[in-house]
Amino acid sequence: MLKPPDIQHSLPLKDFMMRFQGPANCWIGLHREEEDAQWTWSDGTLRGGGRCAYLNGDRISSYLCHLHKHWVCSRADHYVLWKQKAHPQ
Repeated sequence: MLKPPDIQHSLPLKDFMMRFQGPANCWIGLHREEEDAQWTWSDGTLRGGGRCAYLNGDRISSYLCHLHKHWVCSRADHYVLWKQKAHPQ
């Protein structure tokens, strides 16, 4: 069974994702490699049979990866944008 990072219960990360989600469901970049593996969250619940995870209101669910959805992502603070290219500081 997969035990993804504790996204569901990490308040700062969840708050970040919820702030930028808006009204649409959004992919969050979490996926499972093996089709027969199950999602197991840190609280022991199982949720969805898809390979990719997305924000579903205030919950995290999974579905097929090829479905069109918006996305939420972040990057490390140690990068700066200079002349339209990202460079490490």
